[in-house]
Amino acid sequence: MGVCNDESTYLLFQRCEKIIDDVNQGKALITYQDKCNNIVSQYSDIFNSNIKDICCQSLAYLNKVYNEVKDASLDTAGFKYLYYWLYKYKLKWGKKSSDIKNFYDELINIYKINVMSYTVEKDYQSVTVDEFENLKSSYDMHNSFIFIKEKCKPNENENYCTKIKEIMDKYKEQNIIEH
Repeated sequence: MGVCNDESTYLLFQRCEKIIDDVNQGKALITYQDKCNNIVSQYSDIFNSNIKDICCQSLAYLNKVYNEVKDASLDTAGFKYLYYWLYKYKLKWGKKSSDIKNFYDELINIYKINVMSYTVEKDYQSVTVDEFENLKSSYDMHNSFIFIKEKCKPNENENYCTKIKEIMDKYKEQNIIEH
């Protein structure tokens, strides 16, 4: 299965972001710290914050998405968003998305063994690093578009909007010449 790059993916990612942001860190640490003890030391050079906190928050998030929210539309997006979240918010500067693949796989394995109440293996295994890069780029571009749209309401931020239009026009011209 390929990565969905449609409007529903972006809306689902927004829902996933809210779920992971709403995770109670203290409660997650108490609930999942024993499950995260074995992977803590291996990945400290990859992430910009405490590995145990990341592991516990990730497991609490997955539990919410797959055992509490129970929304079938989140089944695939939930795992994909976790990979995106690890990359976007937790990966150290200079590292690549491929650097988190082993950590991500271990998280999913811990989740499958300790928390998961049903099988969703195909949902996370279907995303390759290349597919993830495409999804990440599309989602980031979509968020930028929403930001620009908000900033460029009629009669607001004219200098900013003019500059954005110039950049877009320049890109269009270059794209036409190249293709």
